[in-house]
Amino acid sequence: AMKLYDLVEQTSSKPIRFTFGRFNPPHIGHKKLLDAVAKGGGIYKIFPTRTQDKKRNPLDPDTKIRLMGLLFPEHEWHIVNNPSLKTIIQIMQRLSEMTKNVTMVVGDDRVASFNRLLNSYNGKEYTFDTINVESAGVRDPDAVGVEGASATKVRDAVIANDYKTFEKYMPPNHDATYRTWINVRGAMGLGKIGGKLGEQSEQSKPTVYIDMDGVLSDFFTEYAKLAGIKDGDYRKIPSAKIDPTLNKMVG
Repeated sequence: AMKLYDLVEQTSSKPIRFTFGRFNPPHIGHKKLLDAVAKGGGIYKIFPTRTQDKKRNPLDPDTKIRLMGLLFPEHEWHIVNNPSLKTIIQIMQRLSEMTKNVTMVVGDDRVASFNRLLNSYNGKEYTFDTINVESAGVRDPDAVGVEGASATKVRDAVIANDYKTFEKYMPPNHDATYRTWINVRGAMGLGKIGGKLGEQSEQSKPTVYIDMDGVLSDFFTEYAKLAGIKDGDYRKIPSAKIDPTLNKMVG
């Protein structure tokens, strides 16, 4: 008979494939990424970032995840909505409780930096037998100026109140596309149609979680140095400097 111990051993050796991205808003360019994560039919997980701000991350995490489920129904049950998983380190720690072998799937342009980052923390912040980073076969769908759909182009179409262009960047699902449009416009303070960008008051300024999206350049050290902390300790960054520094790096 099989002992419980054997069962636990088996589960923990099953590799997990995952990705971590902004998906803000989700669009057709993300489909290729999600399909690449799902490749092979094993266990896979999709971790959206938790950051929200009017300009580059208009949708709040719950809304964003709901829309991802509508736009990519085949991946819906693999999208993780966990408020305590804000950074790639926290995600890796969580995954290390589930498996000893992970593969992260990211845009082509991020493979090298994530490979270096994830492996440099192995044995320190978390422990895995193997950590692989694989290309989705496309550039990062959130990067600026990507071929085809990029989140920037989608947000620009929303600001221009150009539904036709917006639709081109969405999966062929009218209902989900329209809901995404309404939610992104609302989140950007634009109302359903027309209207100017709502001015953002100081009070409504969201907390900036230093999430790992686009802040990869040698992880937090580079980030801290940009903020003027000589020894690269990110905990010393005064909060007033977080916004401008992040903008410099994420651009």
